[in-house]
Amino acid sequence: MGGKKGGNECQSSLYQKTASWQYQQGINFVKQLALTDADRCLDFGCGTGDITAYMASLAGEVVGLDPDERRLQVARLCHPEVTFVQGRDADVPEGPFSVVFSNYVIQWVTDHDILLVLKRLYQVLKPGGRLALQTTERLPDTIVAATALLPPSDRDAIHADFYWRDADTLRTLGEAVGFETLSLSRKDGMHAYDTLENFFVWWEATTHGVFAVDHIGDEQLQRFAAEWVQADGSVQVVEPNFALVLSKPGGEKGA
Repeated sequence: MGGKKGGNECQSSLYQKTASWQYQQGINFVKQLALTDADRCLDFGCGTGDITAYMASLAGEVVGLDPDERRLQVARLCHPEVTFVQGRDADVPEGPFSVVFSNYVIQWVTDHDILLVLKRLYQVLKPGGRLALQTTERLPDTIVAATALLPPSDRDAIHADFYWRDADTLRTLGEAVGFETLSLSRKDGMHAYDTLENFFVWWEATTHGVFAVDHIGDEQLQRFAAEWVQADGSVQVVEPNFALVLSKPGGEKGA
């Protein structure tokens, strides 16, 4: 394995197949929101749309927004009944929404743009509407170690894409634009890939091919495997996750 696996279309399919842990975390978070057919929801950073489709089975209307048109092609193919829109932060559809949901996405928003994005999400929510954000505070140690195997240019490119914020910082930013905090929960998430190859496949797909095993020497791979592969052949990833639910003042607040 290595390289871009035949292009970005294939990267998008690989991401869908190997991000099951992220999907399950998202489903669990959606369940906590107790959506009903009275809700109009936005999935901000919907990716391949699996969680968006689950939300659509509960809510009256759901729109998925993502900048990656190739992942949206997968989403539209798998979930033709759901509305998906290609766009970036500035392209958030017009509201009002009762819920804006975002699962492991806010860490991609730059420090320059974060307040602008939160203000825009505030604008499209109706009074009493909720902004539900789930993410992690930093790259897990396993992923940091894998990324360190790359040549400096590739390694730096990956780290430059992330903008990590702890839970209290993100809550403070939300409150600065007018949100009220409904809930904040912290819980480390542990997920395991059954093989080293599948771990690399997931990280390669997540980074859109910047992480490429064929850029890493055999001796480096052997050292990584000796340190991080478990006795059963799996690779474990532990993330310092948190879930933050903010509310726009006014109206009836959700749970």
